[in-house]
Amino acid sequence: MYTLLVMTIKGDIDEPYGGYHDGWQALGALIPCICFIVFLIPLIFNKEVPSGDFKRTFAISNIKKSNAVEPAPAEIELTNKPEAVE
Repeated sequence: MYTLLVMTIKGDIDEPYGGYHDGWQALGALIPCICFIVFLIPLIFNKEVPSGDFKRTFAISNIKKSNAVEPAPAEIELTNKPEAVE
């Protein structure tokens, strides 16, 4: 992987982006930067007070109750009993 990465970087330095016009190269660099900023906006500007729903839903006491296994009944009644053919 390292060799491929170094060869790719060397190729980009020798002939940046395969000879594309500078405008396309600027757009190619600008779009990932914009996406990163859009990703960061909710992390920075989310100032809502937590409601606590997540902690209540995934509390250990709730998980133990919902995953509890009930014992099987002592006698299981068969509803589809095979009939003997005479």
